[in-house]
Amino acid sequence: MKNKKPFCPYAEECQYYKKNSFTCNEECDLSSCGKYNEFCDEKDNFKQIGFFSQFKKWIVGLFIGSAVLAGGLTMLPEQSIDTNLGTTSTTEKVKNVGIEKVLKDKTQKEKAKIKSKELTKVKIDKFIKDDLRIKIIGDIKEIEVNGQHGIELFAKAWKNGKQLGFGKDGTVEIERFRIFNPPVLVDDVDGEIIREWEEEDLETKEKTKKQRKLKYDPGEAIKQDLIHTIGLVGKNGKNIAKGKIGNTTSTFYSSAGDGRVQSVSGNWNTAHDGTTGSAATAGSSWFGVLSYSDGNYYISRAFFPFDTSAIDDGDTINSANFSFYSSGELNDDENDGDDWISVIQTDQPSDTSLTTADYNNCGAIDNPDEAVDSSERLDLTSASSETRFDFDFNTTGKNWINKTGYTKLGMREGHDIIDSAVTTGGATKKSNIGFYGSDETGTSKDPKLVVEHSEVAATFIPQILIY
Repeated sequence: MKNKKPFCPYAEECQYYKKNSFTCNEECDLSSCGKYNEFCDEKDNFKQIGFFSQFKKWIVGLFIGSAVLAGGLTMLPEQSIDTNLGTTSTTEKVKNVGIEKVLKDKTQKEKAKIKSKELTKVKIDKFIKDDLRIKIIGDIKEIEVNGQHGIELFAKAWKNGKQLGFGKDGTVEIERFRIFNPPVLVDDVDGEIIREWEEEDLETKEKTKKQRKLKYDPGEAIKQDLIHTIGLVGKNGKNIAKGKIGNTTSTFYSSAGDGRVQSVSGNWNTAHDGTTGSAATAGSSWFGVLSYSDGNYYISRAFFPFDTSAIDDGDTINSANFSFYSSGELNDDENDGDDWISVIQTDQPSDTSLTTADYNNCGAIDNPDEAVDSSERLDLTSASSETRFDFDFNTTGKNWINKTGYTKLGMREGHDIIDSAVTTGGATKKSNIGFYGSDETGTSKDPKLVVEHSEVAATFIPQILIY
């Protein structure tokens, strides 16, 4: 073909195109464009391409909400859901009475469905946070998979000006993200949604009222989620295949059923080896993991059930990462090398509640299997408050991902895991960290599980339709 014009795969991001209202592949000639070097920060990606390549990109764009390119175009298993909300929309109700009242007395699935519907109305093109630039391709779609409600979107990203790849080998340019039980609240000092709870000082027994202010901002909540998730799964972009669409990165937020069970005794073995705890707190907006001695020993174990049944039973788990957001409670008085936190597997009978009888359902009593290597444990010496901490799963942890039900995770402190009593020495010793649990409405600081998985692709052959 003669007189081929250069095609810019980044035209939608080019300020020169936008400024002059040009459309892709129009009015662009690298040899004569006086604005090329001035405006285009993606000039190295300009390519001379023929009709077939342009046609392939058109097909990808046409089917981006329902097709995946993984060595060829493939059909997605989910369909978007009708978001017709009737005469009085949920959006109007949220505006009139607030998200809290709209979700009140709803089941977990109903809450997730309502939040997902509202998120489809959020319009996000591209945004920048620190050194990360993210562009969402197309609209946010509502999905339901095996009874789980969530959203789906496609995105590509750059870090420090360099494009990130996705997928196991980093060849994917546009990744497919699914977020189940998505958050809609974010922390805000002027927020009108208030969470209050009491924290007891284990030494003085005094209780202090704590407060957290939130606001309803689903767009910002999704931005914060994507920033964190892409930071986990994004890879060096040197192997990117332009136009390749990935399989799936799924994020699962915890819900009712997460919490802690605590045991207290004047004897370490009694506190550690007991089958029943002294107190259980489920669905709390705050709880912690600790080993502590003041003459008595306090051991607290945390539980996090995630419904991961939305992952196809035939998928391969490529990576998994659990994370939590620390709150203000943090102590490392012991600092003896055993002051760390790790992730283990639980077998709590209920997915939505906790009782004191669950105390011994948090892994083996001594030295339970861990989802992370020793290098991935969280050393409390280096921990800080109001920070999200990530645990990158090893093979053991990845094998715990349940594709047909709940993935049940827990956290325990090092002394508890290896059965080594916190020393007293006549002084109070605390080795603990507090963190935010699942919120009834869902916040960007809730515990989350991010799973990269490869789907079994069904071949799809595009057809040219002539009218």
